Amino acid sequence: MYDRDYEYIMAIAQTGTLSRAAVSLGISQPALTRFLQKEEQTINTKLFQKTSGRLTLTYAGECYINYIKKILSIQKDMMNSLQAISRVEKGRIRIGVPSIRRPYTIFSVIPEFIKAHPSIDITLHENRSSMLEQMLEDLELDVIAVNTFRKKDSLQYRKVADEEFVLAVPAGSPLITASEEVEGCKYPVLRPEQLNHQTFIFLSQQHRIRQFTDKLLAAHHIEYKTAMHARTLESALEAVSVNMGITFTPEVPLTQLRNSENIRYLSILTDDTHYEFNLVYRKGAYIDPSLEDFSRIFTENYQKVMPAAQNLYINTKWKIVPLQLHTHCREHRELVYMEHTSGPRCLDLYLPEHLNRPAPVILNVSGGGWYFGHRNTVHIGSIADVGLLHGFAFASMACVSSRLEKYPFQIREVKTAIRYLRSHAEEFGLDPDHIILWSPSSGAHLSLMAALTDGNPYFDDTSMGCDSVSAAVQAVVATYPPTELGISEQQFLDTGITSPYPVSGINCTESILLGCTAEKDPALYREASPLYHITKSALPLYLQHGRLDNIVPYIQSESFAEVYRRVVGPEKIVFESLEDAGHSDPRFKSPEACERICRFLENVLEL
Repeated sequence: MYDRDYEYIMAIAQTGTLSRAAVSLGISQPALTRFLQKEEQTINTKLFQKTSGRLTLTYAGECYINYIKKILSIQKDMMNSLQAISRVEKGRIRIGVPSIRRPYTIFSVIPEFIKAHPSIDITLHENRSSMLEQMLEDLELDVIAVNTFRKKDSLQYRKVADEEFVLAVPAGSPLITASEEVEGCKYPVLRPEQLNHQTFIFLSQQHRIRQFTDKLLAAHHIEYKTAMHARTLESALEAVSVNMGITFTPEVPLTQLRNSENIRYLSILTDDTHYEFNLVYRKGAYIDPSLEDFSRIFTENYQKVMPAAQNLYINTKWKIVPLQLHTHCREHRELVYMEHTSGPRCLDLYLPEHLNRPAPVILNVSGGGWYFGHRNTVHIGSIADVGLLHGFAFASMACVSSRLEKYPFQIREVKTAIRYLRSHAEEFGLDPDHIILWSPSSGAHLSLMAALTDGNPYFDDTSMGCDSVSAAVQAVVATYPPTELGISEQQFLDTGITSPYPVSGINCTESILLGCTAEKDPALYREASPLYHITKSALPLYLQHGRLDNIVPYIQSESFAEVYRRVVGPEKIVFESLEDAGHSDPRFKSPEACERICRFLENVLEL
C-alpha cells in the first residue's frame, strides 16, 4: 500500500461519505468507491459500515486506522533521521528561540559554538513558543529553547534550568519595600493580595504569561488598573522600566534586557509559578555531535549567567547593573567631562584591545525622553561590541535630566563631552578627526542638534569645559529621533496610532524639556527641532525608524530624510525603515544592523 492509499481511507473516515472524501482528495467518487471495494476484498473484511446515512468505521476499520497512524509515524521518524544526517553532512543547525531569549543566545552561546565549530552554519529563528514547537514538529527546526508547561509525546526535552514566573516592577516601586526575604526564594516575596489596585501591563491572550496572570488575578480577586497592552514581552518590560506599571514575566536574565537597571524581580507566594526551561528536540531524531555540543554550551553558559544575574537583583538595594561587553577591550569608567550642581558628569570609554592606529570614536547619548537615562545600560552592548570589533572606540553618556535643566542645556552638554574626547585623544589613543554620534530616541535628537548646530554659539557653552577644541562631529547615527517637536499629537492622530505617553500638554516630555507647551511658544519648539537646522554642509547621516513607533511618529524621520536628501544630497543619508517595528525594536541594534552601520561609517569617513 502507498501513502496515497492511506490518505484515501483516512479521508473517508474523516468525512463520513464517499462523495465528500472524493472532493477533498480531488478524485472522482466512482474511482474512490472502486478503491474501497478492492481494499476490503484484499483484506477480506469490511472497514466501514453505514450508520444513519454516514460511513463509520467497523472494529476492523478502527484497527486499520490505528496501524496506518503507526506506519506514518515510523515513516516520519525515518525522514527525521535521514534529514538530520543530511544536515550534518551539509553543516547546518536550525535553532528556534522566543525573542526574549535572543540576546542570551546570540551573545552568550553562538560565539562560543562558532569558535568550536567554524564550519557549521547556524540559522536562528524567533517566534512564540507554540509556533516554535510546531516548526520543530514540521521538521523546520532542529532544536528550540522554550519554557515548558506540558510535555508532548512527540518531543524530547533536556532541562536547562528550573525557573519561575516573577513580577517585574520599576526600580523605585513601593512593592520592593513591601516585599519580604523568604528562605529558599531567589527574590523578595509578595503575597498575591499585595497586588490589589496595582497598574498592570498586559500581553495578548495567546501568551502563556497572560493566561497565568489572568488566572492568578481572578483566583485572588485582585482589583487592578491597566496601563497598556503590549504585543511582546520586551515591550512590556520596557514599559516597566519607564515606570508605567508592573507585569509578570518568565525569569529571563535581567542583564540581557534593555534598561534592565530600571527593572526588579519579585516572587509571588502562590502555586503554579514554576516551570522548566528546556532544550527541545523531535523524539527519535538523530542528534549529531555538533548539535550535542550546542546543547552543552547553551546549558553550561546559562547556568553561569542566570545566578550572576540573580545576585545583582536579589537584595532590595538594587544597584545599577554595569554594562557587560562580550568583546575584549580596555575600559575607562566614570571619566569626568564637566561639573554640575547635581554632581560630576561622567562618561565611560571602551577601547579596542589592540590599537594599531588612533581609534575613531562612537559617542552614544542615552535616550529616555530627556527626563531619565543612564550611560551604562545593557541595550547599547551590541553597538559597543560590533564597534570595537571594527576598531572604533566607544563612549557612552547620559545628559542631565530635564527636571533639573531645561533646553538647550543638554545640547551644550553633549558638545562638552565631544570636546572632552577630542582634547584627551592623545591620552587614550583616539582619532580626534573622526568622532561619530550614535544614539536612540531623545539621545538621537540631542545628537542631531549637536551636529547640525556646529559653530552656533547659542548651542555651545565653552565655559562648561575643554574650551580649546572643536565640538564638531563627522557623522551621526540617529535611531527613531524626534526631529520636529510639538506636532506628535497630530501626527499620531493622522496615522491612527495611540501613544502610551502624553504627547501634548504640560506633562509631555517635550514640554518638560522646553519649559512650556507648543501652543505657548511655537517658535521655541521650531528652534529645538533638528528639521529646521539642516544646511548644505550637513554631515553623513544613518537614520533608522519603525512605522509602528508609538513614542516618536515615524513620519518625523520620513520627512526629515526627504528634506535631508533635497538639501544635503542623497549620497549623504541612509534611511533604514522597518515596516513592522515599534520604538526600541531590538532589530535596530542587532549585530547585523550594527555591522551595516559600521560599514557605512567606514565608507563615508574613508576609514
